[in-house]
Amino acid sequence: GVIATAPASAPAVGVAVGNGIAVTANGTAGITVFDVANPFRPARVAQVNTPGDAVAVALDGPRVAVADNAAGLTLIDISDPPAARIIRQINLGSAARAVVGAAGIVHVGLASGEVVSVDGETGVVLHRLSLPARVDDIALAGDEVHVLTSAALAVLRWTGARLEVLGSINVGGSASPLEIGRKLFVGGGYAYVGYFSGYSIIDVRNPAAPVLTGSP
Repeated sequence: GVIATAPASAPAVGVAVGNGIAVTANGTAGITVFDVANPFRPARVAQVNTPGDAVAVALDGPRVAVADNAAGLTLIDISDPPAARIIRQINLGSAARAVVGAAGIVHVGLASGEVVSVDGETGVVLHRLSLPARVDDIALAGDEVHVLTSAALAVLRWTGARLEVLGSINVGGSASPLEIGRKLFVGGGYAYVGYFSGYSIIDVRNPAAPVLTGSP
């Protein structure tokens, strides 16, 4: 059950947690930063308004990457969480809907169907990969970047210079009302695609040949 709560700046539509810090995406109110080192006493330590509508967040070291809808990608320095501040804002040419980050590289999913890889320190766009449908969500697992579009799940790999498609599988199901897209979780060799009526389970242990193993 619930062991503790702390107020966000507005309803939360996304969350990322790591190293004793939690960050929520709060739509038009930007992001809220929490100290959760003591899970029984979470404390709100900062709120940062972003140029767009924060719909998803990811943590990568001392930075928060924000999928900021029409404003693109916003990068926020939280090396001193109470003094969190915007350090970069990058217009990517389409609404940013999903984001993940690891080892200094941020991957952003766009409404146009592109996945854009950005250097998290400099803000330089490193690579753009086009998929056939809008991106709903992104998840990292090991060396693979899993991208859920409105029609399919694609498994990609970052080579150090570009994203390459390893495999994909069509996945049905519509987004829940009032949400901007379907949801994705990946762990233990399986991907879980959530949608309005339930979820599908996909075996991604062989990234070149994902297999649907369960649907509600």
